[in-house]
Amino acid sequence: MTQLSSRSNHAYRLHFENLGLKSNQGDPNWLKLLREQSMDQFETLGFPTERKGNEEWKYTDVKNIATTNFVIPSKPTLTYAAEKHLKQAGFDEHDFHRLVFLDGLYSPQLSSEDVKIKGCTIGPLSQAWNAPAVRGTLGTLANWKDHAFTALNTAFTRDGALIHIGPNTKVEKPISIIFLTSQWEEKIATCPRTLIMLEKNSSAIIMETHCSIEETEYLSNAVSEISLGNNSHLEHYRLQMHSKDAYHIGTTQVLLRQTSQFKSVSADLGGKLIRNNLKTEVAGENASCILNGLYITNGNQHVDNHVTIDHSQPYTNSREHFKGVLGDKSTTAFQGSIIIRKNSQKVDSYQENKNLLLSSEAEANTKPAFWIYADDVKCGHGASSGELNEDALFYLLSRGIPEKEARAMLIKGFISEIIASVEWDLYKSHLENLVEDKLSNMCG
Repeated sequence: MTQLSSRSNHAYRLHFENLGLKSNQGDPNWLKLLREQSMDQFETLGFPTERKGNEEWKYTDVKNIATTNFVIPSKPTLTYAAEKHLKQAGFDEHDFHRLVFLDGLYSPQLSSEDVKIKGCTIGPLSQAWNAPAVRGTLGTLANWKDHAFTALNTAFTRDGALIHIGPNTKVEKPISIIFLTSQWEEKIATCPRTLIMLEKNSSAIIMETHCSIEETEYLSNAVSEISLGNNSHLEHYRLQMHSKDAYHIGTTQVLLRQTSQFKSVSADLGGKLIRNNLKTEVAGENASCILNGLYITNGNQHVDNHVTIDHSQPYTNSREHFKGVLGDKSTTAFQGSIIIRKNSQKVDSYQENKNLLLSSEAEANTKPAFWIYADDVKCGHGASSGELNEDALFYLLSRGIPEKEARAMLIKGFISEIIASVEWDLYKSHLENLVEDKLSNMCG
């Protein structure tokens, strides 16, 4: 295992050198140094294999990722298939700003026209490396020193989405960021990057989508860094609908300052092996976060949500609610950790994870945990896994509702509150349609 991992590490070093990321003349020195340090750190850490006894990766085996020689594409090729996919997916003619990244690199042809909002920067990172806010924030929130996948992404950061909202600014239109993986003859690895910064008293709605054109095998290793200033408000929606043969590692790091509010609703519908790392640091008094999640799995899919909320200041609160629907031989894991630091009094926090098993061969692992170092707090958690309620099913059948339709009604009822928590009506409708399609394929 270690030997194979080392061989794979060497392959990434070769890609790093071939792409000239250490010496690219057009990039600032601070970025080249950050890449080189991250590449060195990735080689030091190696992939988090079971042999290394990494408890955080107990439920997710990344052996296939570590032993596959994924190729880093030098540049994407704009194809008709990409435009067609965006139209079919409902991402074409709607009233929102759109940034599209093909294989991790910005595609102006597929994106909206330049977004010009006074005091804001909404566009590709590759056009803003010299901005002081980018230099001061990129790579400082997501921990590349201790996490191999984050280090790998940082080493290969050539582009990404930049959303910088100036103070006292409300962005009226939602912003849609789409990371689209195209079709290649080789197995490729992409490194999508997102940097979101909201200054004081600002607000925005941002949707982040990860998807693909074809059902091919690839690795998507994504990192998002989100910084919220005092009294800022962000609704962040994250949709994962990768190829059925894809691997996706998604890391999102959020920093909340005083009286800021962060609401996240994630949905995992695709992919073969999915690992989501979501860490929110509630670092300002009276700040709050709501983290909701939905995952629907079938076949041999595996989805692991590793969620951490760190209350480092008093008078903060958080709510965390994840629900899963599992069919066939699919497996899931939910590892929720809530940390309440010393002297962080008057914290109010609750987490819950519920799973609905549609097959006797499906397996849901849930591991909620609290780490409390203060004595005046209000905390609670709940976790459960079970089958459809037979009494409720019998009731519907007794009213003349066909069994297939009755089961679908109960499943939709189980997950309805997660979808209902989406406040952007257009995306809520889009998500409802995607869930309907997924459940239809699962339930026959």
